[in-house]
Amino acid sequence: PEAFVSMSAEVCEQLDVRGLICAPAVAATATRSHNGRVLIVPSVNHSLVLPRCRAIAHHGGSGTTAAAARAGVPSVLLWIGADQPAWAKKVAELGIGAGHRLSSTTRDDLLRLLRTVLTRQYSQRARELAAQMEGPADSVRTAATLIERTIVAARNRRSARGAAAGRRRGGARRAAEE
Repeated sequence: PEAFVSMSAEVCEQLDVRGLICAPAVAATATRSHNGRVLIVPSVNHSLVLPRCRAIAHHGGSGTTAAAARAGVPSVLLWIGADQPAWAKKVAELGIGAGHRLSSTTRDDLLRLLRTVLTRQYSQRARELAAQMEGPADSVRTAATLIERTIVAARNRRSARGAAAGRRRGGARRAAEE
């Protein structure tokens, strides 16, 4: 983590921006790093902090990726594994971010990626996409409705299959009795 903090601070200095790193393990031993360019904190309220950022570099998890998109801020996804590469690909396709494997990210990579997403094109696209997104409460309501509809549809299909099977068995019994 310390190497990443140093790299981030160098990139922030070169871009003349400040950085905020949310890293509970690192925050326990440091609160500020490298000439006040980077603040290290144990946690962040995404809905309050992200809309105030020009760009967000993060691990690329689904929650943080959605929070950044909802905030209307372009992202750099420095992914590790699991579903994170897929989210990196999706933000690139949407024109709201870029991604790179964290383990192979160099200072020059991070600088290039941040310069890319700090352009007007990415900022504008991120704002446009955010305007189309539902808020968190509406998203939960929509998800619950879709889940309920899926369950009802599955029950209806099972009932229909059961009724059809019963009709087939009943027809076979009548034919055998005749």
